[in-house]
Amino acid sequence: MALDKMGISDWNMAVEPKVQGTWNLHNVLPLDIDFFVLFSSFTGIVGQPGQANYAAANTFLDAFASYRNRNGYAASAIDIGVMGDVGFVSRNHEVRERFEKTGMRIVKEQDLLDALALAVRKPKPTELRGESRVKTYQEPSQFSLGVLTSIPLSSPHNRVAWRRDPRMAIYHNLSKSSEDVISKSKKKKGLKEMLELEVTDECKTEVIARAIAGALANFLIKDEETISIERPLESLGMDSLVAMEVRNWIRQQTGVESSVFTIVQSPSLLNLADRVRQAMGTGNAV
Repeated sequence: MALDKMGISDWNMAVEPKVQGTWNLHNVLPLDIDFFVLFSSFTGIVGQPGQANYAAANTFLDAFASYRNRNGYAASAIDIGVMGDVGFVSRNHEVRERFEKTGMRIVKEQDLLDALALAVRKPKPTELRGESRVKTYQEPSQFSLGVLTSIPLSSPHNRVAWRRDPRMAIYHNLSKSSEDVISKSKKKKGLKEMLELEVTDECKTEVIARAIAGALANFLIKDEETISIERPLESLGMDSLVAMEVRNWIRQQTGVESSVFTIVQSPSLLNLADRVRQAMGTGNAV
């Protein structure tokens, strides 16, 4: 419903449950709990025609997670995109098709489970304090899920609502980096070809690790030499967004399915590479 046609009852129907429900949980639950996860929506960031009330309700959830963090309490808000496996869109083929035609990436149930695991694991605010070396706005209490595209942002066929939003500039960088990785891969021997030249499992693991390091360097726009294959991935600048790109790269190069949570939690690229190598032989997921 358009905002100028929306009555106060229409507004409250979407806003009140999330606002009042969140305050109720905040007031009733112990303040020292380990996690407090709010399911928000990407509409609170980029908007959605005819859903101003729904967008406002989710913007409140994002702000409330920030409010709790700034008071020293655990909180995370997951801004969920278009869910394809469960919920309204999964039951309405025409709606899903309309989203897909714009280039919107449809979120799978496993993506949401991975995001929930990351939100639960997120350190408490006291562990996040300290001066950041990145002199830009950051909001560690909030992250988006599904704000990706199935069509390159440079394509005229891409019609996602946030395509020209300056806040999403990083996606243009990631898209370009992905294209660079593919272009460079065509000029070099494929990963599987390189693995065929190695005899020992240890050497094969290192080849995979260095290949992932090269891809990660492109996604992070860093020199490959700065990516250590022995350090934890979090310390290399890995976040859930980049982890999704790495997961896609691993699938394309090796055929192995992996989860964002597994990638972010890996003790090192060597450890991740060893798990990928073993999965290549068994057909199992990582």
